[in-house]
Amino acid sequence: MTKPMTHRPQLEPMTFSQLSCFMDCRRVAYWKYEVGLERRPYENQFEDRTALRMGTNFHNALEQYVRDGFAARDVAALGAVVFQPDEIAMAGDKARPEHAKIAAMLEAYLKTWQLEDQEQYKTVGAEIEFLAPIRNPATNAKSRTFVLAGKLDAIFQDRATGMDLLVEHKTTTKLDESYVEKVWMDLQIQLYTNALATEDIDGLFGGSHLAGYVPKPGEVLYDVVVKPQLRYSYPETEGDYQTRLAALIEKSKTGKSSAKRKEGETLVEFQTRMVEWMLEKPGRLERIRLTIPQDRIDAIRRQVWDLTKAWLDARLHDNWYQNTHQCLNRYGRRCEFLPICQSLSNPTVISLNYQPRAKIHGELAEIDSTPTRSQTPKGVEWLDVPADPDDGAGTF
Repeated sequence: MTKPMTHRPQLEPMTFSQLSCFMDCRRVAYWKYEVGLERRPYENQFEDRTALRMGTNFHNALEQYVRDGFAARDVAALGAVVFQPDEIAMAGDKARPEHAKIAAMLEAYLKTWQLEDQEQYKTVGAEIEFLAPIRNPATNAKSRTFVLAGKLDAIFQDRATGMDLLVEHKTTTKLDESYVEKVWMDLQIQLYTNALATEDIDGLFGGSHLAGYVPKPGEVLYDVVVKPQLRYSYPETEGDYQTRLAALIEKSKTGKSSAKRKEGETLVEFQTRMVEWMLEKPGRLERIRLTIPQDRIDAIRRQVWDLTKAWLDARLHDNWYQNTHQCLNRYGRRCEFLPICQSLSNPTVISLNYQPRAKIHGELAEIDSTPTRSQTPKGVEWLDVPADPDDGAGTF
């Protein structure tokens, strides 16, 4: 299969993820984007990537739905985009309920919005990457170092007004008033609105039909889907049944029990139960249509310019300070670069547990982000050995 051509920008791509990381912790931004390192993969690493994988697979299916022009595909056809046999083989039976959960989310999404999409919108594109200049808000001069890069979930065109809508698909475990209230503050959609509001956008990438297309951004369509919080009822194993039966007999005055082995539920029954759960109450699927006012766009332009200046200052003075509040997130998960900080950038810890990234921005497929700076920190000799979670700083 021929590898798709990628666009190589003349300036360094700067993405929302990169800017957000820099605001959270400059030290992480240094290792992840300035040097370009990533954790070595190894078996049983502490991160549980189920939530990330679910979000990615759900997005992949919605991408196909948009590319099909909201065609009336069934869930099984869309699910074929993400239900990969090799993934099931790797995860075993645990992957099957996860896929049923994604299928339930897709089915609920289609039942809620497919008719509206077909009647009100036309598809411009899905997974659209873009490049846009970063400008000095005082002089309007372009940055000579960075160019803003990103990926839009989709662009719809309103049939009634002809205006384009930037579309964001989000999944969450909880959708309440505070979540909805914070949508208008979402830096990512403000950043993307700013980028597409730029008259001299450098390009849209994601299909030949986008060549020369000039977006006319009007509003943002923000779709939020709650991930079902229901558990799959596995069939009871013979061993578990015998253990439960023995406990019941021991407690019984008659020394007997009529308890039968639990049969569990089929994946179809599980999917049906989740769809019913998602549709039974409002607020488990939410479509928010909002306008980003011009004063917010102007504020974002100033913020992006200030952040890129701060990045260059950090590069010039080697001032990548650590934000210790980010070492553990609110779920207690360790920062992926914590071992480097705890070991005071010990070369052995780095070489055993990290490796150079092939692409600085892994989310970009059409825009080339191959590293152009050295990815070998001082004193590090890259070792061609698998990482051991007990090596180095001993923090895994």
